[in-house]
Formats: sequence, C-alpha cells, structure tokens
Amino acid sequence: MHKCKKCGREYEGVFCPDCGEPFEKICPQCGKKAEEGARFCNSCGYSFEARRNAMSVSQPDVRKTAEVIAYNKIMAAFFKYAVVGLFVLLSLLMFAFYAAPVDVDPLGLGLSSGNVYPRAYGAFKFTQEAMMQYCDEFGNMNMFKYIIYMLLGILPPVGVLYAITIICMAFTGNNKMKKMETGVLFYTLIYIALAVYMIFDVQKSGMKVGAASILIIAFSAVFFVIEIILLIVRKTFYRNHPEYDVLS
Repeated sequence: MHKCKKCGREYEGVFCPDCGEPFEKICPQCGKKAEEGARFCNSCGYSFEARRNAMSVSQPDVRKTAEVIAYNKIMAAFFKYAVVGLFVLLSLLMFAFYAAPVDVDPLGLGLSSGNVYPRAYGAFKFTQEAMMQYCDEFGNMNMFKYIIYMLLGILPPVGVLYAITIICMAFTGNNKMKKMETGVLFYTLIYIALAVYMIFDVQKSGMKVGAASILIIAFSAVFFVIEIILLIVRKTFYRNHPEYDVLS
C-alpha cells in the first residue's frame, strides 16, 4: 500500500481511486513510464498537462453547469408559449364575464337588460325580437351597435382558435409565429375597446354600468401589461442566451 502524492489517500494499485493520480507517472495512452514532472510522454507525446486540467474541473462545477443549462431550457420553453397561453386564458375568461350583467338600474329596483350573451349572440338569430335590441328609441336599426355586439360574440372563440394556431406554428417551428404573436396584443386591445363601447351604450340608455364591461376592461388591461412584460423579458433573455432562442 502506498500514499497518493496529490490527495494523501492510501491505496493499493497504480492509480489513486480518489483523484486518479498514478503512483508512478505512467502514460494512460501508451502505458510507458514517464519521468516525474514531465509535461508530455516521451514515447507517444501524450499531454499530462491537458489531463491535469481536465481533472481539475470539480464535480460540483459540472453539476452547477448542468443545472444552469436545464434552467435556461425550461425558461426558453416557458417564453415560447407564455404570451399565447395567457391570451387563451383571457379569451376563455370572456365567456365567464359575458354572464355578468351589462347594466344595473341606478334607482336600485333590480332592473337589468341581462348579460352580454343575448346581445352578442342575438345578432346571429335575425329574428324580429333579437334585432329590436339594436334599434334606437325610434325603432331605427343601429348598424354600428349591431356590428359591435356581433364582434363581441365572435372574438372569444376566434381568439382561442387564433392562439391555438400560433401554438401549432411554434411546435412546427414556423418563423411567422412571432409576427402572429404580435397580433395577440392588438386582439387584447380590441377586447378593451368593445367593453368601452358597452359602457358608452349603457350610459346612453340611462342605466348604470354593470360588471361585464368593468371585468372585461380590467382583466384585458392587466393581461395586456403582463403580455408586454413577458415579451420584454423574453427578448432580454434571448439576447443574453441566443443559443436557447427557440423562436428564431
């Protein structure tokens, strides 16, 4: 049994089981014995210095590097779908917000014209009763109001399909995904614009604004800000780690 000159471990054999240091300087490539302190093998030219540098990388450093790489891959995958996924959630929430009252009686008598659904999807019925809600006090058809509420009915389902299309493009590596993803921001602003019109329409009728418009505006505004932040953070992340840019 002999003692390792490098780490002090006692062992039997030719190489130290802890650090790999040979008892005698033997070339691992050709097996010839080399002089103590030699940087290269005088038989085959093997570099002992390169081996020493490779062995100097500690296991914790390797583990830390692997953890950083895994973290960056997770972040890259998250940024790939975060904005679109957020928009899908917003579009689905619209269906819940549509169930909230559009207007409330300011006198507190509990009167209301109902939720968004009759107005939004009534535009597709083309019955006299359905079309009456788009007429003014003189019975004249307000085409602008009709189009606005038709859009209210179309936007959420089309928004979900739009987002699913972008996600499919991301899976297939389509480079047009980024351009279509920008449309998510404009789509979110459209939700806000239509809700503002609902508020205007309710106030014009002399009623008090209900929860539907407020919920749509509030959540759309919050989601819009988060979407912008995600895009900025993602751009910074990819600038610092271009090798993980899965959208390039």
